[in-house]
Amino acid sequence: MMIRETMLLCATVPPPSEVDVVNVTHSFRPYMVPVFANGLSEALHANGLSSSVRILRNFSTPDAEQQRLAAQLLRCADPPPDAIRNRTIVIEVGGGIFKLDAGCASTLVDSDRAVRPGTWDLLHSGQ
Repeated sequence: MMIRETMLLCATVPPPSEVDVVNVTHSFRPYMVPVFANGLSEALHANGLSSSVRILRNFSTPDAEQQRLAAQLLRCADPPPDAIRNRTIVIEVGGGIFKLDAGCASTLVDSDRAVRPGTWDLLHSGQ
């Protein structure tokens, strides 16, 4: 369900642009069933996302910095319906996927990537 919601939110992103998938579940415990750990880029492209779109991912962790990022990003929820941007930012919180207002969330994501680069994965370069 989460993967399907993410694909629907990101499928219409116009090229060239960027998709940031934030605070996502790596795998379900105790059996380590992958959720967003495998194949996200391929699933998005198979669902219509242009190969020229850059895709970055950030996994959910229990540390204070990640929790702070998620809380700050939730303040950017519900983008205006007429917002046409070259960046789509989605966040997973409480098992739901939410599209954020990129105008609000971009600065937070960019700052977090600069401060904690090891917590972000480049899934597809958009080249």
